[in-house]
Amino acid sequence: MQFCGRYVTTAVSGCREFLKQELSGCAPDRPVYILGESFGGVLALAVAALHPAVVDRLVLVNPASSYPQSIWPSLGPLLPGLPSVRSSL
Repeated sequence: MQFCGRYVTTAVSGCREFLKQELSGCAPDRPVYILGESFGGVLALAVAALHPAVVDRLVLVNPASSYPQSIWPSLGPLLPGLPSVRSSL
């Protein structure tokens, strides 16, 4: 989770708090399934890794888990230098 630093940490904390609230009134043996798509898959993995006793099943759909190996981290810093395009709509 080093590649996004505080953003991932904040998102994982938010997911953890959401789970705590949702599960507070449930039976302790109730199975918990987490589904994550794209960046949500990264968050789901992080939450499951931090709280393996809580998560029974993890479903990942097109997870962005290979983001650091993709071209996007190197292209991201170049985006502010692109000319802005304004729509005439």
